[in-house]
Order: sequence, then C-alpha cells, then structure tokens
Amino acid sequence: HRSWSGFSGSDSFIDEADIHVWVNAASPTLTVLDCSKDFALLSGPSGICRAMSEWLSSSHLRVVLGLVQRRARGRVNVRLVPEKAWSYKCALSIDDAQTMRAAQPPSSQPLCLVVDRLVCKVTKSKIKGASTTHDLELWATASENCQLCITNASGDCRQLVDAFLANPDLGSWMVSTMDFTRALVPILE
Repeated sequence: HRSWSGFSGSDSFIDEADIHVWVNAASPTLTVLDCSKDFALLSGPSGICRAMSEWLSSSHLRVVLGLVQRRARGRVNVRLVPEKAWSYKCALSIDDAQTMRAAQPPSSQPLCLVVDRLVCKVTKSKIKGASTTHDLELWATASENCQLCITNASGDCRQLVDAFLANPDLGSWMVSTMDFTRALVPILE
C-alpha cells in the first residue's frame, strides 16, 4: 500500500508526496533507520533527525510509541518540530507493506511510519517595539523566460535565509509556479 500526503500552504493548493520513515520499534526514542526523500525534505537545511524523539514532544512520542508497540491500525495525530521556525501537524500510521531500502542493523525491529496528512505551520517571531520587520523578505529578478531568481533575502530565521541564498532559483522552492504566477500578476498590474 502506498500512502500519499497533502502539503498545504493554503487551502487552494494541495500536492502529493510519498512521506515515510523507517524506525526501530525496539528503541524508546524511535531511532530512524531509513526514510523517503520526501520525509528528509521536512527537516530543511539541518538534516534528518537521528531519532523521532528529536522532533516530537514527550507526550507525542508516547502516542507514537503506543501506536508502534501495539502495531495498531489507524492513525495518530502529532506535531513534528524539526526547526524552531516551523512545525508539521500530521497524522501517522503504520505501513506493513513497505520494504526498507537500507540494510537493517541485526538487533533492530524496523517499522514503517507513513505520514498520511501534513500541514506546515511557520512560527512567527514575537516582535517588540514599534519598528516594522518581516519574518522573511525575498528580492527576486525575472529573466526573459520569466524564471525568478532570488537576489537577496533577509528575515528572522537565519537558516531559512541561508537556504534561499544557497539555492536562488525561486521556482525550485515552489511546487506550482503557475499558482504563484497567478497570485503575483494581479499585484504587479
């Protein structure tokens, strides 16, 4: 069985991705053994976690451990927090049909957790004083073929700013450049 998750930045956009992670069910921290490329993307520039406990609160870790230990059907709703700047509200379930790509350590009990639903939440910083600042500001230029290139970035999350500057092709950050263009054109007119 193959599971698909919806990424949602707004209610008008939904894309599909294959998001799953192999964990050691015998580990109290749910050590990560392997994961899909789409799951790895959730971490951003900091890289994938070594254990799911790094991204889960203690109460949500207990919920996922309960699911894993019972090998229960159904889903659990948890929040994954790979960075202070963003988190993911998601539904996790077990997929017994997936096969792990990497060789498993002999003492491990591999189990595949699938992200069935995913909503990203960007954390806004609390701004004190009357000065106007932005959480993230991007400057971009358009080439003759309408490709947008980031020329400058600033904001409260240094890692995100650095990531945009390291990969200046704005289109590569978007799942649907057409939706972005449709939203941008009325602003420019």
